[in-house]
Amino acid sequence: ARDGTSLSIGKSTEVYLKLVDQYGNPISGKNITYTISGLNGQEGSQTGTTDSYGRVTVSLPAPGEAGTTTVTATAEKDKNLQGSVAITYN
Repeated sequence: ARDGTSLSIGKSTEVYLKLVDQYGNPISGKNITYTISGLNGQEGSQTGTTDSYGRVTVSLPAPGEAGTTTVTATAEKDKNLQGSVAITYN
């Protein structure tokens, strides 16, 4: 799902966190810590390692109510390498 994605209540989704260098090349083998808040906040903080495409996949279960889930990620504990994505369910 992309930032600002709107999904129907009851629909699960996957968010791909992608780490790239300043030239847009994927960075593999790096730890990404991500926190899920909002509707899926029960998932809490988790860690994944980027694959050969620089991605970590986050699976979000389907919520039963309207609202927003936000996934915030930080790479290798570096506050300069962070981002977030918000998904709205309605």
